[in-house]
Amino acid sequence: MKYVNPTPIRTSINYGINSFAVADELINMGAVQYAPQTALVPTGKSNVKYANTLGQTFDDKLKFAHCYTILDSSNKLVTFDFDNENATYNTYITVSENVNTNILINVKNSNFNFSACKIDVCKNAHVNLMFLCNFDKNSTNFMQFDVNLSDFAKLNTYFINFGSKTSVANYHANLNGENSTNNLYSIYLGKDDNKLDLNFHMDVYGKNSNAIMKVIGALQDSADKHFKGTINLHKGCTKSVGDETEECLMLSNTAHSIAMPNILCDEEDVNGKHATSVGKVDDKVLFYLMSRGLTKQEAIMLVVNAGFQNIISLIPPVFPTTEILKQTLKELNYEN
Repeated sequence: MKYVNPTPIRTSINYGINSFAVADELINMGAVQYAPQTALVPTGKSNVKYANTLGQTFDDKLKFAHCYTILDSSNKLVTFDFDNENATYNTYITVSENVNTNILINVKNSNFNFSACKIDVCKNAHVNLMFLCNFDKNSTNFMQFDVNLSDFAKLNTYFINFGSKTSVANYHANLNGENSTNNLYSIYLGKDDNKLDLNFHMDVYGKNSNAIMKVIGALQDSADKHFKGTINLHKGCTKSVGDETEECLMLSNTAHSIAMPNILCDEEDVNGKHATSVGKVDDKVLFYLMSRGLTKQEAIMLVVNAGFQNIISLIPPVFPTTEILKQTLKELNYEN
């Protein structure tokens, strides 16, 4: 077994949050050529440089098979569909200056997947970007995303993660430009013996920038989830804001959740805050809903959907929100 997707933050050692391990044969599969043995847990030294991916950084070592440049604004949805039994997807997308666009990256598979995606948002470009991950219940998936924002660039990222026996996701954003914004909204749902490891990291360098991270999820059965969220406010990013929250709803006594939100700050004139919460469905709420004719499963579904709506309501209508709600019902084993 090897540990993957670690955060180098020194306090992570005390939390045991870097203990997410996968079998050697998965790491050594030919498809995972970018997540080798270097993806080991750091020693915890305070000067450890953040590694963007599962052990590698995005540079010339990662040869992108698909490169796209979006040159014109459009209200239509730009869609990339990836659907294969065993696959490695390496995609590089550049959104040109002053372009407004909506991008959907739809990843499905039935066995094994390794997705690497780099997004460059150029000056004054505004992008709505959705990663919709809908995997087979027995699949293993590694996903890594690298985002770079220039001056006045704005990116709303919607990361929707359902299914998969093992799911490892790494998201790294560099807010290099002044007045840049990255809003990261994520939904996850774990059931059976699913294992989820989420490592979201934002580095803020530009002045008057906003790094917002909002994550909501639910776990049932014996699902196990690790969440590591970090916003790093670097020297010089004056008047910037870093804000992260993670909420986890526990739907069984055997599910397991561990979370570590972090705000790192090397600049005085900034606003940073973070929070995490975990809890069960209130018995009084269940009793009230069931007294109105709902079954217990229907009542739980209503509560979960209410939580997810805090993010789904923010998604532009051009995206498949109906499909997301339908998949939520399916994952919770309740469908009309």
